[in-house]
Formats: sequence, structure tokens, C-alpha cells
Amino acid sequence: MMEMALNNHTYYEERYRRIKALWLAVFVRAARDYALWKEEKRDIEKRKLADEAKRFIFDVTSGFSDMCTTFDLPLERLQEWADTLTRAEVRKIEMLERCERVKRLPPEVQQHLLDDEE
Repeated sequence: MMEMALNNHTYYEERYRRIKALWLAVFVRAARDYALWKEEKRDIEKRKLADEAKRFIFDVTSGFSDMCTTFDLPLERLQEWADTLTRAEVRKIEMLERCERVKRLPPEVQQHLLDDEE
């Protein structure tokens, strides 16, 4: 009986961790959209992305603050990070993510991608 309780506990911890990671991914995507497009003047669609991201991160009715409370995340700190994130920082993050994804590929595929960049 104790083993089953531990398995259930582990199961729910893992589910909690995955849901938290998903919410954080949504937040990071919103912060990126906001940083990339908040200054956009010409492309209305990109500007709309920034406006939606801003509402999600900063509007108390969006549910973001509730998500932070649920997962014990520092709301003000995340908002501050999103507000000060720059386009250059977003580009660095994207480049690092691409490099990490490439590292997970088989060596022959990595080499093929590197050959294409030259």
C-alpha cells in the first residue's frame, strides 16, 4: 500500500513539474513576443502579438498572476524580466536554443547542418 502511495505521489509530482514547465514556456514565448515586437511600427500583426503578450504578462485579469501563485513563481521578478528583455537578448536565447537542439542530433546530421551554414 505504501509503494502505491509513493508511486501516486511521484506521478503527481511529475505531472505538476510538467505543467509548470509548460506554463513557463508560455510565459517565455510571451516575453519574447513582447520584447521583439513592442517597438514595431509597420507590421500591425507583429504589434498585435506584442500587445497580447503584454496583456498576458501584466494584466491582472489574464491569469498569469494566478499561475505564478499556483506554482510559487516570483510574479514581479518575471514581469521585470519581461519588461527589460531586449531584442538582442531574445536573439541570443534563440541562437543558444538552436545550438542545443543541434547537439541532440546524430553526428552525421550535425555535420550536414554545419556544412549548410558555410
